[in-house]
Amino acid sequence: MKKQFTLIALSAALAAPAFANGFYVGADMGRTKLAVSDGDFGGHRYDDSWALTGGYQFNDHIAAELSYRSLSKLNQQYGSWNVNHKLSAVEATAVGSYPLSDKFALFGRVGVVHVKGKTTIREGSSVEVESDSKNRAMLGLGVRYAVTQNIGLRSEYIRYAKLDDVAISTLTFGADYRF
Repeated sequence: MKKQFTLIALSAALAAPAFANGFYVGADMGRTKLAVSDGDFGGHRYDDSWALTGGYQFNDHIAAELSYRSLSKLNQQYGSWNVNHKLSAVEATAVGSYPLSDKFALFGRVGVVHVKGKTTIREGSSVEVESDSKNRAMLGLGVRYAVTQNIGLRSEYIRYAKLDDVAISTLTFGADYRF
């Protein structure tokens, strides 16, 4: 068993430089808009958003990304009820890029998102927790500026397919590092 583990570890270490070319990581922060169409609780709500991303750039035009995004953490008071909503997502997307110059590129994304929502309702000493998760489609459009060969700044607008009576979108600003 030790020999097999050593052989696998050695193979991975030797192959890592070949695979590192094209990999990138990134992070962003932004603002989430929740457009609720429910009559009783309808309206727009805004909250902070952040994400961690890992991706692989196959060529100048095509990449694949996997991200974790914290979409929203809202606390609301309804009379004696304290309601806490948390919304997060895991995203798997294909990214298409169109270089405008050596520094600027437009990009678009399409993919699948697994959105998880958790609501905690407190009234006095009583606590009720509800959670739900759904898979939905997502689209995004953005721009990237290459500060150096390895570091880029990007801004993006993302729209998620509607969840029941809630439309979700984010506007983000972030950075990435390409290996």
